[in-house]
Amino acid sequence: MYTLNKILTLQELFATNHLQINDFVFDQEYSYETKPSLKYPLLWADLESSDINEIKGSAVWEDNFVFNIACVDLVREDKSNEREVLSDCKLMLNDFLIHFRQTDFAEYLVVDPITTMSPIRMSGQDLTSGWGCKMKFKFITDPDLCGIPNKK
Repeated sequence: MYTLNKILTLQELFATNHLQINDFVFDQEYSYETKPSLKYPLLWADLESSDINEIKGSAVWEDNFVFNIACVDLVREDKSNEREVLSDCKLMLNDFLIHFRQTDFAEYLVVDPITTMSPIRMSGQDLTSGWGCKMKFKFITDPDLCGIPNKK
């Protein structure tokens, strides 16, 4: 079973093992004020929603987690490297999608194939650019009453 903790651990493990990504953040928002020790480029994730759908004609459910995912990097004040940052972050976010669609656990954890990416440009303490998208992680679960931890 893929719990929220397990999916986040897999996301963080991807970021840790990727040779270009230097940090992973799970939070409502990412900013220097939130975490002053940020190391760019970074992968950011936040949970948007979760839904459970009964699969018609079956005894199992589809359990879905929808995440907002972004890959961002620092942009110079004069924005002279913004094009390069946008290009690199798009490739890193593509790597993330590819990883979750083609690894060993893809049989049990499916990423929704419809993913629209949008450019991100943020100012503040850290001037950053990158790409973001929504990703739905789906897995099948068996709603078995016997699996509920119960005293009786």
